[in-house]
Amino acid sequence: MPEVITAATTPLDALERAFDGAATYNERSRVAPTAILWPDEKEEWTRLLPRLRERCPQLLTLGEYDSEKRKGPAIWLKCMTARTLEVADWPEEDTPILYLPGVSRQDLRAIEQCPDELKPLAELQYRGVMWNQTNGRDWTVRAFLMSEHGGLGLDVAGDEETLTLLQRALPELSETPMDRLRGHRLDADRLRSLVFEDPIRNLLTWLSRPEEVQENWSEERWATFREICRDTYDFGPEKDGPLRAAKLLGFKEGPWSTVWQRFMEAPDRYSGVPEKLRKARPSQTGDLFAGEPTWPQDNEALEEKLRESLTKLGEMRPDEAAEQIVELDEEHSERRQWVWSKLEEAPLAGALKHLRALAEAVQSPVGGTTPEAVAESYRDGGWKADKAMLDALKGVREPDDFQAVHAAVNTLYRPWLEDGTEALQTAVASDGMPSPPDPPEPESGEVLLFADALRLDVGKALIERLQFADLEVGMDTHWSALPSVTPTAKPAVSPIAGDISRESTPDEFQPEIGGETLTIRRFRNRMEEAGHQILGSDETGDPTGTAWTEIGTLDEYGHNEEWKLARRINELLTEIVARVRHLLNAGWPKVRIVTDHGWLLVPGALPKEELPHYLADTRWGRCATLKDTSETTHPTVGWHWNPNVRIAMAPDMRVHRKGLGYAHGGISVQECLVPRITVGKTGTGQPDAQIESVEWVRLRCRIQTQNPTEGLQADLRKRPNDPGTSVATRPKAVKEDGSVSIPVPSPEHEGSEVTAVLLDGDDVIHTYSTTVGGHE
Repeated sequence: MPEVITAATTPLDALERAFDGAATYNERSRVAPTAILWPDEKEEWTRLLPRLRERCPQLLTLGEYDSEKRKGPAIWLKCMTARTLEVADWPEEDTPILYLPGVSRQDLRAIEQCPDELKPLAELQYRGVMWNQTNGRDWTVRAFLMSEHGGLGLDVAGDEETLTLLQRALPELSETPMDRLRGHRLDADRLRSLVFEDPIRNLLTWLSRPEEVQENWSEERWATFREICRDTYDFGPEKDGPLRAAKLLGFKEGPWSTVWQRFMEAPDRYSGVPEKLRKARPSQTGDLFAGEPTWPQDNEALEEKLRESLTKLGEMRPDEAAEQIVELDEEHSERRQWVWSKLEEAPLAGALKHLRALAEAVQSPVGGTTPEAVAESYRDGGWKADKAMLDALKGVREPDDFQAVHAAVNTLYRPWLEDGTEALQTAVASDGMPSPPDPPEPESGEVLLFADALRLDVGKALIERLQFADLEVGMDTHWSALPSVTPTAKPAVSPIAGDISRESTPDEFQPEIGGETLTIRRFRNRMEEAGHQILGSDETGDPTGTAWTEIGTLDEYGHNEEWKLARRINELLTEIVARVRHLLNAGWPKVRIVTDHGWLLVPGALPKEELPHYLADTRWGRCATLKDTSETTHPTVGWHWNPNVRIAMAPDMRVHRKGLGYAHGGISVQECLVPRITVGKTGTGQPDAQIESVEWVRLRCRIQTQNPTEGLQADLRKRPNDPGTSVATRPKAVKEDGSVSIPVPSPEHEGSEVTAVLLDGDDVIHTYSTTVGGHE
């Protein structure tokens, strides 16, 4: 018997869950239902159809044909259910919901007396399921709200006034948070307060979507709204219109000041308001700099002024540019609190905060007379310049904005970076490059998580994320194997480093093991022979043993996207944190995060240093293997896996190939000083929720979670931390039994690699890689 739907956040969520429940069937004993029949003799649910259609593309309505509203006669519904019409474009796995206004369950049961216009649907009651109460009656709105068996278990009055208001307020009531409904008696007064208690929200909602709102609001609500506008805000919605309201909002006088404050708190909710303000702006608005501009054009003028100022920094000395950045930040810092920043319409004001941090960080050069002294100065704060540079870049999208930030970064960051690379190379020329430590042999219960190209500043950000997740974290640093490229440096941090030949012949910087080149396959085979489990991206293995697993595509993004890597870092850190939590929740006492190398990145391109082809056997961005007879003025070092093999390093921050903005393999603290992070759980609390399994039935993804808690949702995304890359219609709530079923509406995604993400609010707490449709 169905129980009260307790995990839903709104009645609309609960209704959607109820449909999911009605479509659920035992695959071992039944076939999938052809349709869900939803009779509604009194037509109580019709006001909710626009919202339901947004969530459920498979919702079809009986009535006169209207393709936009997915509405048609019984024979059309029958054809749509059989998917014989092209407009039946919802995923095959979604069971059609046939809403039947004016039709009762008994109308379909009594086939002999069934009206001719309904007879095409009568047989569907045997191949489908009927969505009704456990007593067989139709679901009324009040019954659904009150029922302890398949409803919400709320206390709802039964007087005529309350029942009338339930109909009129149904759209608003459906999206009211459940915590505002539970524990209260829903009577007429309570319903009025829920609908009309927030006149400012109603005003902003109307201003954002005036035509839609007026069409959907009840006559009573619209009349009440007009009275509030006339008495409190001195305008008439019908007589004066939205542009008059936008003009009053822009001037922020009297009660409109409070409306503006409310708009500032959550501008994303009222996406149509900025355009109304744009159209309503008067020709004369006063001093742009007297306070927060309420007109979009004025904010754009301030951004243009800042863009010009940042661009001019490219013509200044670093010290002059640093002073100018401080002055500009004092002028524009307040703008970061304005509504336009919240709407991401002031990206340069946001970047300015990080440019100021960069200007301050580069005042402390990275240097020293020995490699360890250089490393110490970088650990003590030099890494903050790298972080500030990336932070300044990540918020800009438009080419003109990038060019402005690019000019500032080039002036401030490039000289500092060049001085730091020269300092380490000078120290290495004098004292030699310190060798990387021998990798510790993992203990039982320890998994090594290899994250490619985890530079120290990114590692610092990862530590903050891990600590925020209430995990116990420790970190040390060490030198990378040279050259600092993956084929050389990755094996050096693995448990099989001692098995690799120190007399290797380099093959694209790959060493040898057992007389053969250390390919990925041989690397994994040797690890398993040594007793270490090799775990796939979603596997957890046996936590009583030892294991090696890999994550992240930071280096790949860096080579492919260069400065745009700055936008990817938060996404990649989210993946790593989710993977660490997955492993710890599976019983691993300790996760040790290791990496191979860091990197250099600048907007634009690193300077090129010519190295003739005839001198080198293999040449990458910042390093090359020299031929035996070659002579060069480039700094040279012995290869980590065979010191007799000479490696030519590009001097200072130069590269061997033109046009590279991202590179590694040379000698700099950014490339060669890498973090090693140890993570464990704190305390003995309840295990975190996580995805246990993913199963596809054509284009529907069935996810099973462990340790679910109330309020969790799941989504399918191309990039885990970016909701805009979802291939689903929307995130779906996880049921109490830990399951959730997510359809992918477009067949064009079939075969695409995506990530199933488990969400606690906006936070990704676990991920699981999969392929749409389950195809390998």
